[in-house]
Amino acid sequence: MKKKRVVISVVSAAIASALLFSVWFYFTSTDRYFLPKIENNEAENYYNNTEANQSSGAVRINDTIFFHFHEKTGEKSGTYIISGGSAHRISKESINFDCVYDKKLYYFDEDSNLYYLDINGKKHMEQNIKVPSELKRWRMFSCEDTLFLQTDSSVYHYKSGSFEKFVDYEDLKLGRNDFYYYFCTYIYGNDFYYCYHENNKTHFCKFDTVKKQTDFEVELNINDVSSVLVDNKNIYFIVGDDEHSKLYSINKQTKTSELLFSTEGFLIVNLYNGKIIVGVRSGKESGVYMVESAQKSKKLSSKEPVTVYSFDDNYVYFTDMNYRLIRINLENSMQEVVFR
Repeated sequence: MKKKRVVISVVSAAIASALLFSVWFYFTSTDRYFLPKIENNEAENYYNNTEANQSSGAVRINDTIFFHFHEKTGEKSGTYIISGGSAHRISKESINFDCVYDKKLYYFDEDSNLYYLDINGKKHMEQNIKVPSELKRWRMFSCEDTLFLQTDSSVYHYKSGSFEKFVDYEDLKLGRNDFYYYFCTYIYGNDFYYCYHENNKTHFCKFDTVKKQTDFEVELNINDVSSVLVDNKNIYFIVGDDEHSKLYSINKQTKTSELLFSTEGFLIVNLYNGKIIVGVRSGKESGVYMVESAQKSKKLSSKEPVTVYSFDDNYVYFTDMNYRLIRINLENSMQEVVFR
């Protein structure tokens, strides 16, 4: 009888341990996906999600999200695919997310060979797109389903099977001053937006790449511009540092500027289809906001974001300080953890 009790105790302990391990594994594993399925939406917003904050940790292609996950020990860090009710790691490294073209994610490897990932995360060497050797070490990105390569002297676009010069910086109206060719440029249609500093003022300009001339310029008494975004009505830009940030807009018709949002923390911004999404990092105002005007903004989340993403009209995605990917339903303000 005593032996039987010992056996029962051992078996019970084993079952309990197994259950505890299962619970622990469930709550610590990053290879999980919490949502039913990401909607297949043709309105992916690749360009703003890379340009708004100068880097991107997530992109979406149809119903698939590519996501960089950072974990403190590094054990589970890497690039993941979230799709079809599951998530799996495709690389232990972080892959460059700047360029989605023809429903593929393009990037250069360490040897400057052009590769792409398909929506299943499979790696392929690109054989059809020929990149001139002098351009391979520079930055590739996509905008309105066009490939671009940006160097320190010009921008090229992929057209008719080859890379052609889109804008030469020598044609821009820059004066004799520094040009922030990476941080403060934006492409909208055939127009190239840029800014430069002169005599403690910032000049915001538009270069028409068809007419080959700068046909728009606004001069403002500001400095420390860190990011520029553009839509059909306005130019948006951030001024500030880690402790104080402001978001301004310039009306392209009237050339008047307006302060839209101000915070004591660090500001990150994304833009899609008329919706201005800002994230405030650090300070009592930390959170995710939707800005409608200078007088009206709505706080969507009180969680402190690392970055924010706008893939479509339905949700705002952001990563929190634990690098979890979270989304907010813009219709009912519900928050859901997509990946952790």
